[in-house]
Amino acid sequence: MLIEELVSYYQKTAAKASPAVPKASILGGTADEILEMVTCYASDAAVFLKHGDLVNAFAASEYGLGWLDCGVYLGYVNAEISNCLALEKEFPTDLFEKLEEKTLRYERML
Repeated sequence: MLIEELVSYYQKTAAKASPAVPKASILGGTADEILEMVTCYASDAAVFLKHGDLVNAFAASEYGLGWLDCGVYLGYVNAEISNCLALEKEFPTDLFEKLEEKTLRYERML
């Protein structure tokens, strides 16, 4: 899967996601927050991709898929997520420096 395909897959999957718990229940607010994060990351990924920023488009898609997967796993969200999403090709070598900088920045936050 190419980065562009991953972003497209995430956009489609995020658009179909829905709460798995009643909106008025005590868990409804949590489901809404998870879906808001999923939607925001989907929007960010689209903007980054539109501007040719593949590193941040990839990161936003992966973060958003993480939120979506967590929401599904915990029972807050309904969505169908592929079990094996991977890039078919290696990450473009001309983007390694930016990817490494982003990775190191986030590692420092842990």
